[in-house]
Amino acid sequence: MAKRVRRKSLDEVQRREVLAILAVGGSRQTAAQYVQCDVEAIRYTASRNADFRARLKKAEASPEFIHLKNIQSAGEKNWRASAWLLERMYPQRYRLRKSDGLTLEQAVELLKELTDFVVQEIPVAKYRERILERLEEMLAGLRDDVEGADDAP
Repeated sequence: MAKRVRRKSLDEVQRREVLAILAVGGSRQTAAQYVQCDVEAIRYTASRNADFRARLKKAEASPEFIHLKNIQSAGEKNWRASAWLLERMYPQRYRLRKSDGLTLEQAVELLKELTDFVVQEIPVAKYRERILERLEEMLAGLRDDVEGADDAP
């Protein structure tokens, strides 16, 4: 007969300590080590205690909120903080672009010109058709990328 493992629930002091560690950005593993339990005990307690489960979710979200608020406050004094945050939250719209690269629109135009060149310069129809099919696939992929960038939040 298999031996049943009795899971230990955290007491009130352990729950408060776990929540405090998570609220400053610690991991569940770190919290478990600190209160001398395993991560499964935290999960088990949360599964049986709705209040702790709700407080656990809030504590885990708290560091992100605090840091975003700090960056926003810094952005009031220095625009770079706001720019940094926008680049990371909405990279499709705000990330820095290298000046030596092509935009998606430029790449689409280049492929169109290459397609015209292939039509004019490759006399053998079967070779020309294969190349044009591949170029059309590439063009469709770029169009999808452009549309996806426009739809980004």
